[in-house]
Amino acid sequence: MENKQLVEKYIGAIESSVNLKGTTDAQIYLVNNQYIVKTHISDGQATANWYQYNHAFAPQLVYGSNELLIYTYEHQDGNLDRYHIIDIFAKYNPKHVSICDEIYYSNLEQDYKQACSEFNLIPIKNNRPTNELSFHLHGDMGFHNLIVTNVGIKLIDPQPHVGSKAADLLQFYVSDPRIMKLMTITEISKYFDQTSFNYYFPLILADRIVRSSYHHPQDLEFYKKTYNSYISKIK
Repeated sequence: MENKQLVEKYIGAIESSVNLKGTTDAQIYLVNNQYIVKTHISDGQATANWYQYNHAFAPQLVYGSNELLIYTYEHQDGNLDRYHIIDIFAKYNPKHVSICDEIYYSNLEQDYKQACSEFNLIPIKNNRPTNELSFHLHGDMGFHNLIVTNVGIKLIDPQPHVGSKAADLLQFYVSDPRIMKLMTITEISKYFDQTSFNYYFPLILADRIVRSSYHHPQDLEFYKKTYNSYISKIK
């Protein structure tokens, strides 16, 4: 393991180390059955910042830099339930930043147009919310990066960028049919400013349709049906 001396400085002697497989190019280790150690990471400092500023829904950050991350290993301790979803929608509070990433919005809208064309979806035109605050987002919030612990939800493996908190939360909501079946779209929409919800929800859902076609095609028809049903109700 690289940076062994630095790791031991923060967590003590390494008594055991298991090399874990992940979906990124990082080297990932479970150390002493208590800590996750990552090396060869991209955007390591931004990832560390997200863990630090979102401690209520993230593992405890022990050390973070561009080269190395150390955070507590969280044990899966239960199944996702409605109260977990309500908790994250009510309490998720990422760090506010003063900058606005216009490329983020441009890509979001461009990807939406492409998804509608590719999957024969009825496009909906909603105006982007004005004077919207920007936040330091997780960027890949979803069921695949979620651990249910004995103290609630923990989220791991952020892909940090700047944007709307509404987009982060809606990405989480549509990330798996199991979440969407626990709470209805109507229930979820009450946690948002209506203008924000109307703008982001169809864009994020269309993006999930594209992702499903590549990564979990068994869910594709569910998402397409959900999208078409939603559009038919608001047109």
